[in-house]
Amino acid sequence: MRKSGYLLLFIIIILYSSCTNPEKKVESPGSGGAIFYSLRIWGEEGNDSVSCMFQYHAGGINGPVVFPGEKTRVELDKVSMKLDSANLSGPYYDVRRPLQGFNGRHEVVFSGHGNHSNEIQFEFQAFHAAPGWPLSFKKGKSQLKLENFPKKASVVRLSMVDTSFESNDFNEMVTVEDGILNITENMLKELTPGPISMEITREQENLNKNGKIWMSFTLRKEFELLN
Repeated sequence: MRKSGYLLLFIIIILYSSCTNPEKKVESPGSGGAIFYSLRIWGEEGNDSVSCMFQYHAGGINGPVVFPGEKTRVELDKVSMKLDSANLSGPYYDVRRPLQGFNGRHEVVFSGHGNHSNEIQFEFQAFHAAPGWPLSFKKGKSQLKLENFPKKASVVRLSMVDTSFESNDFNEMVTVEDGILNITENMLKELTPGPISMEITREQENLNKNGKIWMSFTLRKEFELLN
């Protein structure tokens, strides 16, 4: 009976160790083959900085993470990025840049052993509420103006949450065109009058044969919903 207990304890320890210490798939940049990039850039109103996290893979976007060598270098706008590592995801490069002045085009350069070189450009676009954003409005049709938003139609996630536990919040994808966000009566019908917290999130994902870029920005506002 005691041996069975020891055996069970041993099995549990092995299983726990395998879960908490997963094998990290990494590959040297000098092992040959193309390098694929995975770039994540995100920001939000109320946070004065933009977060950037870049990772590189061998053999495809879902391939093993490239383990940096002595000569591996990643630069954002000609400034070297810090190397970090996580147990699950492996090595990555990250940096935080001031949100003010970050709008516009940026360049990321990866260079490593051999002839490995990778140059990517992306354009980040934070937006904000136009002057005259209402502090309150009634249930019905309203138009909200966003500044520095693309003129062409773009899908955003709109979330509106009230302070009641009994009503249903609004959380759906909606279209913004020429910076105009249309709030309909149907969007507001389930919300309880009173303070409303609103989030508008625009996500972009660009996939191609060399990798992917994911960007996100969230605008947060509060208003009073009237009867």
